[in-house]
Amino acid sequence: MSGPVRFPILLDRDRAAMKRWRVEGLPMSFVLDRDLRPVSLSAEPLDWTSPPVLAVLEAVVDAEPNAKPDAAKANDNRGRRTP
Repeated sequence: MSGPVRFPILLDRDRAAMKRWRVEGLPMSFVLDRDLRPVSLSAEPLDWTSPPVLAVLEAVVDAEPNAKPDAAKANDNRGRRTP
């Protein structure tokens, strides 16, 4: 993996996001849309350069504002999706 990521990372010090998004364990990675809603999640470590993960990120970037991309199809980590 190359250098640091080029997107914001949530540091959930008070665990508010963890409670709201019903995180069951760690590590847990979420991809958020432009409205900061989780559209995909993984309960396993991610390779942010893998084709499935890049497909999710591209779907979110290309989505119209207020549209919810079907990013879960590209997420092969347990096929889980946030509510």
